Amino acid sequence: PIYIPFRFNSFAYKHLGIKQNKSVKNTINKNATLNYPKKALSFKDNKKFNILIIASDATRYSVINSKTAPNLTKFRDIEAIDFTNHYSGGYSTRFGIFSLMYGINSTYWFNFLDANRGSVLFDSLKKLGYEIDIIFSTSASWPEFRKTCFAKIKESIKDNFKGRPWQKDIKSSEFLIESLKKHDKNKPFFSFLFMDAPHGYSYPPEFNKFDAKKQNINYIAVSKDSKETKLAFARYKNAVYFIDSRFKKIIDTLKSRGMYDETMIIYTSDHGQEFYEFGYLGHNSAFDEAQTHVPFFVKLPKSLSNLTTKKKITSLSSHLDLVPTILSLLGVKNKSKDYSNGYNLFKKDFKRDFVFCGGWNYNSIKTKKYTYIFSNRPDELFKNEIRDTKSYKLLPNKSVDTKLLIKVVDQNRAFLK
Repeated sequence: PIYIPFRFNSFAYKHLGIKQNKSVKNTINKNATLNYPKKALSFKDNKKFNILIIASDATRYSVINSKTAPNLTKFRDIEAIDFTNHYSGGYSTRFGIFSLMYGINSTYWFNFLDANRGSVLFDSLKKLGYEIDIIFSTSASWPEFRKTCFAKIKESIKDNFKGRPWQKDIKSSEFLIESLKKHDKNKPFFSFLFMDAPHGYSYPPEFNKFDAKKQNINYIAVSKDSKETKLAFARYKNAVYFIDSRFKKIIDTLKSRGMYDETMIIYTSDHGQEFYEFGYLGHNSAFDEAQTHVPFFVKLPKSLSNLTTKKKITSLSSHLDLVPTILSLLGVKNKSKDYSNGYNLFKKDFKRDFVFCGGWNYNSIKTKKYTYIFSNRPDELFKNEIRDTKSYKLLPNKSVDTKLLIKVVDQNRAFLK
């Protein structure tokens, strides 16, 4: 469960002009390593509802406020449930989206990629008669989501938008809006929109709310207190401000079409973004709050409004919990452990002691107090770091919680044969 394969063929062909002579194709069943789901899913009759997930790349929790994202803030505070301690399943797009769409730990990425095995979420939605739209401002081929999450619904993917990131976000969100306008209200829909502007600090000129100057940034020379870092952060906030405007247009469309009340709406991100608050720039480098703590706002359909009266849920939650939540609400009889490492967020006894967050060479177990960081290499599994979750300060005299580590190892082999 912790083996990382090394591949060179695609790099050699793309950059060195070396083309591999293919030998006879093997007949090994690529699904042979997977035991997913553990049991076939069965359903009881439940009322169907529309599901809309809007995600913006590299959007951390702390950047959603009344100045940077007024529409999302209003949505969060008035219409939705705010999961205030929600974490992505990874600190990069690949692992963040994987954990969101499967509800399993990102350590399974390579197994599912090799098997071209999609998520049971989409198996179930198709079985229930949902119309599905998967809309990416960026390519869904890299990371390889066409070969993983969406392997069985490739015909539902729209990802060939052109232009700068903000231009592609306008086109992708307009595609969603037009789809909503044409949608047959007698059928349930599942739509997933992934916008890209915050990742590249991209926005139209009229969205320069935070007065970011027009100049090139030398990212090699940036440091914690440099002007370049402040400029990058201003551009980042402008990009979030722009995404916020696209979110409003989509919500307004749902309301004008009379579809808002019975639609579950979720806003989130694949991972966060850091500007040296904890010693790093960007993402894909650390399991700190800036890179892993992401927004997760859920507006329930009116037919399910009795699930909770809370407007803020402060217990730990994870991207892993989305799939078991949706499938449970849609009437799946199976326990979540048959197909997920997550749990139904609205189950009365929902509680997490920790969340798992994955990376390329290291993984982490995050509790409210501590973040345990351990290597993917078997020989270094118990050579780990312990950090304070909020400050990310190293705690050299703190011992790892071995029970949690063993529990995660068990999770990481639960869906392997």
